[in-house]
Amino acid sequence: MWSVACAAVLILSVLLVCGCTTTSSSSSNQSVTSATTHQATSVVTTTVAAANNTSVAAANTTAKAGTHDLTVYAAASLTDASKTLGSTFEQSHPDVSVKFNLAGTQVLRSQVENGASADVFLSAGTAHMTALKGEGYINNTSVNNFTVNYLTVALPSNNPGNISTLQDLAIPGKKIVMGTADVPVGTATRTLISKLTNDTAYGQDYQTKVMSNVISYETEVTGIVSKVMLGEADAGFVYTSSLTGDQASQMKFVKIPDKYNDKTVYQSGVLKNSTQASDAGDFVTFLSSADGQAILKQYGFVQG
Repeated sequence: MWSVACAAVLILSVLLVCGCTTTSSSSSNQSVTSATTHQATSVVTTTVAAANNTSVAAANTTAKAGTHDLTVYAAASLTDASKTLGSTFEQSHPDVSVKFNLAGTQVLRSQVENGASADVFLSAGTAHMTALKGEGYINNTSVNNFTVNYLTVALPSNNPGNISTLQDLAIPGKKIVMGTADVPVGTATRTLISKLTNDTAYGQDYQTKVMSNVISYETEVTGIVSKVMLGEADAGFVYTSSLTGDQASQMKFVKIPDKYNDKTVYQSGVLKNSTQASDAGDFVTFLSSADGQAILKQYGFVQG
């Protein structure tokens, strides 16, 4: 009987152990299954998110691809006006982004001659546009006179040189800044001084005296304006368009009589290597439109 009892206890123990092991294995399998399911869900979620991001990126790329740049090479004296001209043109041409390259007209001409790619050329004066036309860089039929500028003499707001007339520019010791001979504002300045010299009211030595007071020659009208505003010069020959906006309150000026003051004609034209000839032509037309002229007038230019 004792032997039978021991055998029964032993069998019962084995059965209990097997049951526990089975339960543990089942629980473990459930945990593994749960973890595997979670990982699979994470992979799917990540994959969907990546796909969505790719779609957004593709959509953005498509949106950007729907617009194109219109590159405009413009005389530096158009710097302030260019911002409004560009944004206004873009409103009627939402697929166009106007990009300006602003510098002295002679610099822009050199860039074109050396292979620079652009769509529109805006020159101060006619000499450099005429040269590009002759060299075959411009669509000659597109060239148009779109505005006019005049010279004035700018002074720092505190007028340290005590200058009030054109005659004062010839007084020894005055510090004058002007454009180089090849930049349109510099060409116009030399023409002006020559006219004044031929007038007995100024004297035959006027040109010599004024030129001896020049302390700096600038390749852009913006450089002349900067030196005057900073007080580095007593006076500078600039365009009347330079005395607009915030700059107007930081400088004074001496008016040049009309009989001496030759106008500088601004011309626009489409470059032959333009990849956006249609939009380039529209921009040239826009400059001469009522809207374009109103903007130019706002920045001190005169209708040609």
